[in-house]
Formats: sequence, structure tokens, C-alpha cells
Amino acid sequence: MTISAEKCRNTNRGDNLNIVRPRDLPALTGLSRTTIWRLERAGDFPKRIRLSVGAVGYRMADIQAWLDNRQTVGVDNEK
Repeated sequence: MTISAEKCRNTNRGDNLNIVRPRDLPALTGLSRTTIWRLERAGDFPKRIRLSVGAVGYRMADIQAWLDNRQTVGVDNEK
């Protein structure tokens, strides 16, 4: 699964610095915000970064790497 660049486009930064807001994560991961929160608290999801006092986000590259790792785990379990 590859994250659509349109979802998190930021023309001033490289792909590794694009930020995904929490409200966009369910569409990108297929998981609810609550499940993502639980996974993050358990250390099984990329950590959020603080953007300002009232805003957080996730690095798109971290989310993509997490998704790629999840796919690999699923493939390895089938062998």
C-alpha cells in the first residue's frame, strides 16, 4: 500500500517531511483513530510530532514505513 502524495502534498518540503494529520490517518491506514491511538500508546505505531500547542501530526515517511512493514509481516506469516 502506498500513500497517495495528493493526500499530504507540501510543495516546500521533500517527501520525507510531509505531515499527515490524525484526521487523515483512517483513510490512509484503514484503522480508526482510536485503534491508531492504542497502537501508538503500545509503541506499535509511529510517534506523533507536535506541530504547535494544539496540533499534532505524523511524518508521512514514518507512516509509509509502518505500512510497508505491516505488509511484510503479513506475507511472512503465510509462509
